[in-house]
Amino acid sequence: MSKMAENPQISVIIPAYNGSLYIRPAIASVLHQTYRDWELIVVDDGSTDNTRQIVQQYEDKLRYLYQENQGVAAARNRGILEAKGELIAFLDQDDFFCLTSWRYRWLGFKNTPVSELSIVFGGLSINKVKPFPIYNRGRAYPN
Repeated sequence: MSKMAENPQISVIIPAYNGSLYIRPAIASVLHQTYRDWELIVVDDGSTDNTRQIVQQYEDKLRYLYQENQGVAAARNRGILEAKGELIAFLDQDDFFCLTSWRYRWLGFKNTPVSELSIVFGGLSINKVKPFPIYNRGRAYPN
């Protein structure tokens, strides 16, 4: 946790349940982002495999939270409650962000008046007035 931002712009939340086969690439894709003002929270929703041991290998780079199994929605909600960031990003345990994902998404938020912005997702920003693409030509870091 010492290398994470104290007051991050973005809180990335990964809900996990028995995700030992998939969670490393998800974590790595956050750690390798070109945009650095984030925190990473992994909420383990009662895993019975070795998810905890894998996630704890990154203990200085993320916050690991464990809870009894309550389902993915409860795990996301727990992450939101613990988040310090102004913005929330969800990442599933078996997914990953491209290298420049958050740099371009943050530009979408920063360069659009709040009154016109609804949501930013993937490689596209949806604007209340008119949609405009934010092209993401980044590389993925699956390991």
